[in-house]
Amino acid sequence: MRSAIRVSGIYHSLSGADPDFNNGTGADFSGRFIDFAASYEFNFLPYKSSDTRKYKYSLYTAGGIGYHLLLSGDPNTLEPMKSHFTLPVSIGFKFNVDRRLSAGIEWSPRKVFTDRGIDGVQNIGEEESNLHLLGNNDWYTFAGVFITYKLFNYREDCPTYD
Repeated sequence: MRSAIRVSGIYHSLSGADPDFNNGTGADFSGRFIDFAASYEFNFLPYKSSDTRKYKYSLYTAGGIGYHLLLSGDPNTLEPMKSHFTLPVSIGFKFNVDRRLSAGIEWSPRKVFTDRGIDGVQNIGEEESNLHLLGNNDWYTFAGVFITYKLFNYREDCPTYD
């Protein structure tokens, strides 16, 4: 199988402080968020989560649409951007451990369509007309390891198509 539709929900916290960066804004922020996403996944090899196929591993990429929701944080800093849409993209590698168990690693940057979406701070010294679509809006990223367990034993595909 080369493609899949997937949904995810990730609970996370995010914080930062001006001493961590050399921009001189005097800003710091902290918040807890939930990130929801729906994505289309494309496997570069015909991967299936069982060990009966020729390809027991695959590199993959995914892209879709997401929604980032602020649960709690500093109301003075984060209140203007309680929630917003995101553009999640992912790249990863997955492999079969046995018939029911798979594992992998993934990196997923998320683009936020506002400059104040994560930290509550607009880029200082930037003119509105000079804001670029990709450069000045906020981004955040997830990286992780995952394990997948196949609950149901679906009937096998026809071996003619292996």
